[in-house]
Amino acid sequence: MKKILIVTFSFFAFISVSNAQFGIRAGVNLANQSIEAQGLSIGLSNQIGFQLGVNYDKMINENLSFRPGLLFTMKGAKFSFLGVDSGVLKFNYLEVPLDFVYHAGSIDIHAGPYVGFLLTAKADGEDVKDDSETLDYGLNFGGSYNITSKIGVGVNYGLGLANIAKTEDGDDSTIKNKVLSFFVNYKL
Repeated sequence: MKKILIVTFSFFAFISVSNAQFGIRAGVNLANQSIEAQGLSIGLSNQIGFQLGVNYDKMINENLSFRPGLLFTMKGAKFSFLGVDSGVLKFNYLEVPLDFVYHAGSIDIHAGPYVGFLLTAKADGEDVKDDSETLDYGLNFGGSYNITSKIGVGVNYGLGLANIAKTEDGDDSTIKNKVLSFFVNYKL
């Protein structure tokens, strides 16, 4: 919790001294996870969630900006057996994307790292937060189209690089987040 408060405070302190364009971002996540254990990969299907938060653009030059954000985002996956859903994993994070954005007219292309702080973790409604790492990190890639000077729509792919499963010595199990997001951004 202390880490979350420090990141949140730092984010808003940086914004208050910056000349930046604020934005509110909301969207739908198609979340999935890659799970490997003892050399076997487990197939999962998408878990639908949402994201909501703030971001801002700090221009570096005419075509490049730095766009950090602070998002509540839902991740996870669904297990299925013979085409029937048989289990649900739901992970909620406070995520800080640190994207660099190339602006080409109405089109923006972004990429950068993210770090996420685990808020809750549930498997079929049962709390599994103690079995999960509290820190997730990875890379974001995506693009957006600015419909007007205030409203844009976009897509983002978050590729998790961190193993979010707590493991013991000799356990080579890995769980990594993968999220395809569709979002709307409103510039204030």
